[in-house]
Amino acid sequence: MAIAHATLRQLMENSKCKTLFVTHYASVAKDLQRRCPQQVENLHMGYKEDILQGGLRDVVFLYKLTPGITTESFGVECGRLAGLPESLLQLAASKSKSLRQSVETREKRNRYVINYYIRPNDTLIYTLF
Repeated sequence: MAIAHATLRQLMENSKCKTLFVTHYASVAKDLQRRCPQQVENLHMGYKEDILQGGLRDVVFLYKLTPGITTESFGVECGRLAGLPESLLQLAASKSKSLRQSVETREKRNRYVINYYIRPNDTLIYTLF
């Protein structure tokens, strides 16, 4: 995530890039908008979803820019639209859930470390664990 953050920051500040597409690392995009609110606006493509019997999601993509960031991933639903076998999609959904839980755990831990080690003057103390 550090490389993603540094790369986005470089593109925004030095290259004056006007559009960035971030499909992962929502926390990096949120942080950039928080630090640079005059230069960064987070948007996502709008969607509507319904949960069907059996827990399947029915997603309708609206093709409309909507303010904010979505933390949802629609890879499995896109695979379903593309006609991939249901057994493969179920395996992908299971792996996606496992990876999401792992990332959430890591983000909670990182948030604690970052919040704990930032001084009042917003100077980050870098610490190796």
